[in-house]
Amino acid sequence: MYRILITTLLLFLIGCQQDVVVIPSQLSQQDKGLERPVPPVQAPIKNRVALVIGNANYKFAPLNNPVNDARDMAKSLRSVGFDVIKKEDASWEDMDKAITAFQKKLGKGVVGLFYFSGHGIQIDEQNYLIPVDLPELSVRHVKYRSILAGDVLTELMFKKVRNTVKKKTNNRQTPWESSSLDGDDFYFVKKKTVVASTSDTPPVVPVVPVNTGQSAEIASFKREKAEAEAEAKAERECQARIKAEKLRKKTSKVFRDTLSIGGKGPEMVRIPAGSFRMGDIQGGGQDDEKPVHQVSVGAFAMGKYEVTFAEYDKFANATGKSKPSDSGWGRGNRPVINVSWNDSVAYTKWLSQQTGHTYRLPTEAEWEYAARAGTSTKYWWGNNIGTNKANCDGCGSRWDYKQTAPVGSFAANPFGLHDTVGNVREWTCSEYESKYQGNDKVCKKRANLFVLRGGSWYNDPWWARSAFRIWNWPSNRIRNNGFRLSRTK
Repeated sequence: MYRILITTLLLFLIGCQQDVVVIPSQLSQQDKGLERPVPPVQAPIKNRVALVIGNANYKFAPLNNPVNDARDMAKSLRSVGFDVIKKEDASWEDMDKAITAFQKKLGKGVVGLFYFSGHGIQIDEQNYLIPVDLPELSVRHVKYRSILAGDVLTELMFKKVRNTVKKKTNNRQTPWESSSLDGDDFYFVKKKTVVASTSDTPPVVPVVPVNTGQSAEIASFKREKAEAEAEAKAERECQARIKAEKLRKKTSKVFRDTLSIGGKGPEMVRIPAGSFRMGDIQGGGQDDEKPVHQVSVGAFAMGKYEVTFAEYDKFANATGKSKPSDSGWGRGNRPVINVSWNDSVAYTKWLSQQTGHTYRLPTEAEWEYAARAGTSTKYWWGNNIGTNKANCDGCGSRWDYKQTAPVGSFAANPFGLHDTVGNVREWTCSEYESKYQGNDKVCKKRANLFVLRGGSWYNDPWWARSAFRIWNWPSNRIRNNGFRLSRTK
């Protein structure tokens, strides 16, 4: 399930400053014609940087205002000294590059503001910012051709804008927000000055008439008290959101590491430690699936999906390595194929260097433990292959015996892993042995033969059982084989 939102998004990364009031909406009629406009544009201040994106020209549902909103926001931010990066009708690549450039300018003592106006979509409790070149509005395309808002929000903050926008629009507009900042507030300017507007009349500060007498003093006291109470309430709400966000991140099973070249690595799932019976539990398997034995596995992380062409191509571009053939089936979010064990290991080493964490191929024991996900049947859902639960020769999918399916086309197992049955056979780092003698728990740097698991689009269901094993030479490349990641530190 997913739902679509028309999103206006403002965020901050703050040092130790004061509060801000930014209004991405038209001033009310009573504010027009008043004195004292916003200050003229000034030279950028070194510790203020902003990224402003307005997307309107969508193929599936065009919008009218985001580009104009972004232009007004950029103009207003420049007027108070922000170094502004602005993008209009940005593609996925444009947004990714702009976010990377923005993040590079952030640092200690830097005030950073991110503003996005356009379509946003929530899928599985994750919020995605939609580029204008999204091919179609589907879960598959959104997940792999959009910007995950949580990645941008890691160190950014949006605090009191929501209440201001609601007030100025008579509760017609309530922006979605996510916060990660505590501490003092931030002010663009020392006085409470409106600094952004989409109206034709320049933003202004209302002139409050000065009255004399006791009634004016009482009115002033009541107004100040109400403002103080509203501010205290907003601060309590902010702190509650911060606490909830920290708890969500702490307990989340899925994460992505940041690449030093910019962007994020593959989605990883935290797998808990545990024990299981490994091998031909159901009977009727091959001799090399025996003896059935008890194995304990420590906690680790595993790729939510098989490594895709998009992820592998980024590595190839960065290192000058040749790109594998897609056999004419397409790249993007299809699992990478025609990669050898050596190619797969090279990718894990590069990813480790990029993230500062230890990535590798999973051991054979880790793979079967994760694929079974606490089950003891042939497949994680039972002993029958069923229909349209995987991609193999006889799995009942539209890709059977034809080609790979885009990753995530089928339901995940109880650990949250997709395509552990079929699609592509996955390299492990364990040396093949004709009967289990301990290599299944060991990650080897070199061997004559390495184990692959999981079956492929080409193989019948018997090959896709959790216990099934097959081997290949480390230098061999075929279109049935791909790989999945493991991360231990």
